[in-house]
Amino acid sequence: LLLFVALASFALLSYRAGVSRLVEERRAEAARWAARLADEARLGAVTLEALARAAPPGAALALHDAAGRTIAAVGFAGPVEALPGAPPPAPTVSGPGDNPRETVVALAPFETAGGARRCLRLELPARTLAAEQRSLAILVPAGVGLSLAAALVLVLVSRALVRPYQRLLSRARAAGAGGEGGDEIEFLVATFDRALAALAGTRAGEIEALQTTLGPQIESGLLLLDREGRLLAANPVAADLLGGEPPAGAPLDRALADHPELAAPLARAVATGERIARGEARLGGAAGARTIGLVAEPLRDRAAGGVPRGWLVLLADVTDLERRAAEERLAEGLAQLGELAAGVAHELRNSVATLAGWVELARRKRPEGALADDLAEIERELARTRRVVEDFLLFARPGARRLAPVDLAQVVVRAARDPAFAPVEIRLPERLDPMPATGDAEMLERALRDLLKNAVEAEASAGGRGPIDVVLEPGADEHRIEITDRGPGLPPELAGRLFEPFVSGKPGGAGLGLALARRIVLMHGGRLEIDDRPGGGARVEVRLPARKIDTEGNLRRP
Repeated sequence: LLLFVALASFALLSYRAGVSRLVEERRAEAARWAARLADEARLGAVTLEALARAAPPGAALALHDAAGRTIAAVGFAGPVEALPGAPPPAPTVSGPGDNPRETVVALAPFETAGGARRCLRLELPARTLAAEQRSLAILVPAGVGLSLAAALVLVLVSRALVRPYQRLLSRARAAGAGGEGGDEIEFLVATFDRALAALAGTRAGEIEALQTTLGPQIESGLLLLDREGRLLAANPVAADLLGGEPPAGAPLDRALADHPELAAPLARAVATGERIARGEARLGGAAGARTIGLVAEPLRDRAAGGVPRGWLVLLADVTDLERRAAEERLAEGLAQLGELAAGVAHELRNSVATLAGWVELARRKRPEGALADDLAEIERELARTRRVVEDFLLFARPGARRLAPVDLAQVVVRAARDPAFAPVEIRLPERLDPMPATGDAEMLERALRDLLKNAVEAEASAGGRGPIDVVLEPGADEHRIEITDRGPGLPPELAGRLFEPFVSGKPGGAGLGLALARRIVLMHGGRLEIDDRPGGGARVEVRLPARKIDTEGNLRRP
């Protein structure tokens, strides 16, 4: 941190020194030109305009008398003020930060051939240098001050960060012998080495003491293996991740028999002696699958040439991290796809409108027979195409702008009363408690109607007539809506792809219903999940915040 502060301060000071050098060079240039032009003016045969033509580009010249009054001026944007007093006896240079025109001013006094005292005033533009000087007046003290403040804050925070490590080290010292000097990491590894040596000497009680000591200190799952890969101990977090405590003393293939995806990389690490710096394993079935991150470090015996005497394995559930990363990738893809879909849909809508006009003209001629049937078929296809185009446009730019207080319970009731659901019963709670939120009621109703429509169609495809159960759970922070059907369930081939556009398990479906519903829910700061219902069918869960929703902000994030 001190090195960072030193480097930042050095960079700022070097920058200030560079700007100062450029200012001095500009001043020296102005002084040289003023002296040269004053020598020419001393002869009296050259006009001020001729001197201005010989001056550098952008220069302004003025001639003052012995009292400082302006005799003539060339190149100034406005009136030229007189000197504050008599001209200085020797050449002077000032600027650019001390005059309103942001120029470098050089004064060169001289005497004419007739003995009259005059002063030539030369101004060179230096607006950029003046701006840099103003910036440095703020940037240097602010940069140095912020660097020191950041270093101080991080030093104070580091105490809290290392406190669990210090507790772990003190417990290890209490469990081991010595270790007051030397490297602390080596001491911790030596503590594990002594525990393994104690196990090899049939002192299993020390392993149990090690597990008791380290278990409460580590929030991740911890597995301790011997050099052959037999499981020596597992802390409660590991047992919870694995769905039960594995048998101690058993080899890996038996201790992790229910999780071959995890046992395989650990077995390879034990066989090759190579650590696993960062690995992943997928545990569980498709419905309740979890992604477990793992790290395996060998505990080496330095006296035996660095041969591993055992293994320390750390496990952590990274399912949420993986899900958020997948949602972010999907959101980026949907944004790009939405732009493309908008352009295509606009073109298709124009074509559909043109075709509909031609069909209407053909209808006015009162066709009969096969021609009338053909026109009816064309109209049905046009209606279907029009619905798909509208879904495209709504998916590309949902455009939720009409934010207002809304009762989500009443939105669900309105969506469930769609006459198209009449053949299948939709069972709502007998008591509807208010579920106040802020959002676009029309768009939320559209999303919920699509979800109910999927459930009704799934129920009908299985030959049932319901009921479709709807559960409403108001909450202080978020509201929960659950829809369950008893249909065929989720198609296995579409697992993990249900929310992708154009992915549909229904014949003739456009594959935009679930993608659009999910996008609307995300825009309102909520979550939408679909999984199999125990006993058959599918379960949809919608969670929406019970607060004001910024749809513009949610459109910009996954």
